[in-house]
Amino acid sequence: MDCGAEYHGYSADVTRTAPPSGKFSPAQRQIYELVLAAQDAAFKECKPGSEFQGPHKAAQQVINDGLIKLGIIKDAAEARKYFPTAPVTTWASTCTTGALTSPCGRAWSLP
Repeated sequence: MDCGAEYHGYSADVTRTAPPSGKFSPAQRQIYELVLAAQDAAFKECKPGSEFQGPHKAAQQVINDGLIKLGIIKDAAEARKYFPTAPVTTWASTCTTGALTSPCGRAWSLP
């Protein structure tokens, strides 16, 4: 599920995954747990003084390592096929903005 919401002018986007059958297959569970581990790594980077792209870099590293371990990819460069090009971090704003554009209109690039 990918849901958007707005509250007092601030917008947010929340994505959640659930198996259609009600139970994950073993392969689905492996991917779900990999994504959950990436989320946990990203959350650990969310603290005062951290760089803005820190959560994205942490999540990307977990995804890269996990996909290699599962035998889905051979190296981190190949992860771009599976890891989104949009960052996991976004600007808090009072309007919906493009994924790679700050509310100030400045584009930024991924590491």
